[in-house]
Amino acid sequence: MKSWKKLVFASQALLISFFIPFAASADEGDVCSPIATSPSIYQINRTDDTATLYINPVDGASSYTIMYGFSSGDERFSATFDYGATTGAITYTVNGLEKGKTYYYEIQAVNACSRGPFSDWVPDSKASTTSSGSTLLEAGSGTVITATLLGGFAVLFGLVLFAL
Repeated sequence: MKSWKKLVFASQALLISFFIPFAASADEGDVCSPIATSPSIYQINRTDDTATLYINPVDGASSYTIMYGFSSGDERFSATFDYGATTGAITYTVNGLEKGKTYYYEIQAVNACSRGPFSDWVPDSKASTTSSGSTLLEAGSGTVITATLLGGFAVLFGLVLFAL
């Protein structure tokens, strides 16, 4: 019986020594929190061969992955970029696009321990620049939003169209 008790004690000591380093790192603030929300693409400025995406960031993200293609759900292209903590919007420019083609984009936040959910797909065909430098975004069926920069501030004007 004594050798059996020694074996149980030895296995418990081994188990405790295995978990102590993890408990110590948790006390030191090294715990990584999973990302539960997705960032959003709220504006796209498109030229012939580039698209600049304006993104609302996610707390806790250290990098972002953008998937894009020629239709919603088409993940044939990707880009990943590092971006630490920020207090405002971030931008990313996708280069090498085909002139005249519509691209669809989704974005995901990433950190050391998880990947968050992807955002909704956003097509760049719904964004066009007017001659005044305003960007028109179709927010949904029958809704048009115009954003104009005035003295560094974005001013939004909305117009809702109803079909009778």
